[in-house]
Amino acid sequence: MAGLTPLRAVVIDLPPDYRHELLNFATSEHEHAGLRSHVDLSTKRNIGLLLARLLGWKQVIFVDDDIFGLSVPRVTWASSLLCRYRMAGFRVDNYPDNSVVCHAHRLGGGFQDVFLAASALVVDTTALQSFFPAIYNEDWLFLFDSIKARAVAVGGTTYQLAYDPFQSPTRAESEEFGDTIAEGLLWLIHESGDVNGSDSSFWRKCLARRSAFIQNTADRLLALNVSDALTEEALTALKAAKERSIDIHPEDCVSFVNDWRMDLAEWSDRVVNLPSCASVRKALHHLDLQVVGLEVT
Repeated sequence: MAGLTPLRAVVIDLPPDYRHELLNFATSEHEHAGLRSHVDLSTKRNIGLLLARLLGWKQVIFVDDDIFGLSVPRVTWASSLLCRYRMAGFRVDNYPDNSVVCHAHRLGGGFQDVFLAASALVVDTTALQSFFPAIYNEDWLFLFDSIKARAVAVGGTTYQLAYDPFQSPTRAESEEFGDTIAEGLLWLIHESGDVNGSDSSFWRKCLARRSAFIQNTADRLLALNVSDALTEEALTALKAAKERSIDIHPEDCVSFVNDWRMDLAEWSDRVVNLPSCASVRKALHHLDLQVVGLEVT
């Protein structure tokens, strides 16, 4: 379109065994987190944050490959909100961006809201204080301290391609620890906002609430007395989530949160000491990465 600045796309190949000292985190090695799929996603997003700091970019936008409906005016408006907020996200209402258990809750007739996520998020990198841990709901943890500081805005709504959340029970299983941690931390914000208050007693209550929520969701689905493939898949996924939840102990949650807060302090030190790079290639070289494609449109 006439009048628009040409866009340059840089394609990076992330090796499956990619490691870098800037991205070494205790949370990635935690027994109940750090699953391969979550490590990959968090690594890519953290690389985006590091590139922004290396290149002096003041703002970045994260967009997942299944997001559509973002227009230039929408992104511009969200970007303008960063004069007052650290981040501005887009609510994904259709198709809702929820976990497997929350999709089952909605299927059973329960009200299920959506939360801002990094699937469509504009970030002020000059106020960069957080990173994406290798865990499901890594974006909730990325947002946590900014939410506490009331520094997150809603920039509008967008859309996500539909998918079958119940296709594989292992999806619910892999999400369970991250769902538990994220919901517990958000509950903590409403209760006191003090992460130091998330001791074993607190997480014991969180796990009990979580177990009851999963069971109540399954009971509602069974009460509908609907015998279709979708309902059966949802019940199978809930069973997998419940079994996974039983294996999580309060001490597991405490140790993860402690690792996360230590990682945050370490991340802040690493970001402050980053050099300035004159080009994308030099920034990628600093991260031991290479450009595999370049396109101008």
